[in-house]
Amino acid sequence: MPAPKCRPHAPARRYVLAAFWLAWIAGASVAMAESGMVEVNQLPRLPDAQETTDSQTDRVVYTVQGVVPSTVQSVKTLMTDTGWMQYVRPLEETATGLLFKKGVHGLSVSFTQALGRPDRSAVHYSANRIYADIPFPPGATDIVYDERRPYFELHSPRQHRRES
Repeated sequence: MPAPKCRPHAPARRYVLAAFWLAWIAGASVAMAESGMVEVNQLPRLPDAQETTDSQTDRVVYTVQGVVPSTVQSVKTLMTDTGWMQYVRPLEETATGLLFKKGVHGLSVSFTQALGRPDRSAVHYSANRIYADIPFPPGATDIVYDERRPYFELHSPRQHRRES
């Protein structure tokens, strides 16, 4: 009696199945990332803020009285007082804008002098996607963090004891 014929395995089936799973995983991670975007039109603003753009969920621009250097300091204080933690990206310590993180939400803030108004500064809020969410410990300072890959460095307050 002849041996039954075995159908050769179709290697393409494996690739189709792998492609399906990769597409499904990519779709799930995009959906999860979408929920992590902060609504910038709900963020705190400096006193006397005058919005200059239509309210959008991913960016907003407003102007305030004052020059850019003092506005930068005021925004740093405002954001840290409301629970946002400032960080810089690796190798970008001299960037002109500010980066903040609060939970899974990221925020990029940049500054310009308001057009035609030398007495006013423009503050630009942009939602910043966090891909590699690493929690910041309370009280951490000098945070170097990359929201796109797992890179994290900081100084944390510690109590030093002298050993006798």
